[in-house]
Amino acid sequence: PDFFARCSAATAAARAANGLPPAPGRAGGAAPAGPDIMHDVDLMSAEVAKTKKEGVACIVDAGHPDMGRNIDFLRQVSSKSGVPIVAGGGFYAQPFYPKEIAGMSEEQIVKALIKQADEDILGAFGEIGSWDEITAEERKVFRAIGSAHVATNIPIFTHTGIPGKSALEQLDILEDAGVKPERVVIGHLGNLVDANVYVHKAICRRGGFVGFDRQGGNNDAQQVPLVMALIDAGFADHLMFSADASSGYAKTLTVFLPKLKAAGPHRLPDRHPLPGLTSAGGTGQGWGQGHGQEMFLSGRCATPVCGSGWSCGVSRRAPPRCGSRHALLTGIEMGWDAKRGRPGGAPSSAESDGVEF
Repeated sequence: PDFFARCSAATAAARAANGLPPAPGRAGGAAPAGPDIMHDVDLMSAEVAKTKKEGVACIVDAGHPDMGRNIDFLRQVSSKSGVPIVAGGGFYAQPFYPKEIAGMSEEQIVKALIKQADEDILGAFGEIGSWDEITAEERKVFRAIGSAHVATNIPIFTHTGIPGKSALEQLDILEDAGVKPERVVIGHLGNLVDANVYVHKAICRRGGFVGFDRQGGNNDAQQVPLVMALIDAGFADHLMFSADASSGYAKTLTVFLPKLKAAGPHRLPDRHPLPGLTSAGGTGQGWGQGHGQEMFLSGRCATPVCGSGWSCGVSRRAPPRCGSRHALLTGIEMGWDAKRGRPGGAPSSAESDGVEF
């Protein structure tokens, strides 16, 4: 089934139930007539190659099987474009769960997640979402995601539906399951317009990351004062950015970042440190998110794309075999210190976001 049609219908129903107007268009705009880029390897490869030229070094795919994501499609796109793609996974949100989720125990879901992580070589669990008020089934899945993270060290990025609803509860559930907040991005909080950034600050104070995404579209200007307020409050190292679009994956860099610079260039850090959230628990540096929320590298890229010919992915259990410099999910090139099992070396001057399909 078509993901975008299902997503639009579920979003419209939730917004109507909450007395909200229809959602604004996404950054990628309406799908043009003709071939479907989401199912055409050549078209998507050209789009991703263009993104590389605009400064994105690595893309995080935030889809998973219940969204219709195809791992082989990602591998082909990565090979043709020359851009590493890190696969996300898990279970999205109640309107998209496979029917069997309702009858599965939490332990069974954990086993399914670990199996998915090993078979699809996941680098992140995400998006993991609540569509409106978080449901009992969504809580069960969040608890299972937390347990799967503890078993695999794969980081997590989430989806919040109606702006801000259940954002803090998502973090509560994950933390109760043993997940450290610094391994979590709570997503779509650019939609929660609050001059006091109360929820945003609460997440940052606990050590988590605030996801600002859906950038480059008609509605991203509302995010600028929120981001600037958090920077002024000292939380620059807890912000992650992503285009979260169906095309134009570099728009965080080409469209949104100039808006931030125009709002207060003297207030932006020259290079803003973000934990790389890597497999051995080391730290890296870089700008932003891949919702695409998207972010941190703890799993392997889906495809062997590396100048040395080896797999460019970083395993949860081992560093890259080639020993070369690799683009982490934030798009910043980092060296890998194999002896200490963590990223090493200074980041390049490149600034990039991870981007979600």
